[in-house]
Amino acid sequence: MNLLSNQKGLTLLELIISVGLLGIIMAAGLTLYLTGIKTWKTGDVQLELQQNARIAIKTISEAVRDAKIVEVLDEEGKYVVEGNRISIVTNKGENIEFYYKDKKLMRKKNHTSNTVANYVENIVFKKESSLIFISIEVKKEDHSVELETKIFPRNSRK
Repeated sequence: MNLLSNQKGLTLLELIISVGLLGIIMAAGLTLYLTGIKTWKTGDVQLELQQNARIAIKTISEAVRDAKIVEVLDEEGKYVVEGNRISIVTNKGENIEFYYKDKKLMRKKNHTSNTVANYVENIVFKKESSLIFISIEVKKEDHSVELETKIFPRNSRK
């Protein structure tokens, strides 16, 4: 009997408790990891949307600010006070048009169209006197970002 009492090792009960505690710690670690991944993905989508909206606003604002003539158009190309297209004539006589198509903001310049921003849900241009209001909403999955700005064209003719 003396030999058995000096034997070092774990009993079955100690082993079961150790494995259970390790399982709880691993589950907590996995939950923390998965929450971190989900938060990172949400932040990444929000960042992408904000960048798209800011690039769109910046590109349009620069063109409007330096424009000689700015007109807001509807989908059929008719002049309106509020619409989803804007036509700009630069001081150099170039025609630039920004418009919404297939969830993208497009820019048409010199008969060539290119994409300015993706994930565009809605864009509104509004002209009040010489002031141009721009509102854009971008959306991806269940996240969305809205930005608005006002621009006064420096070289505009009334």
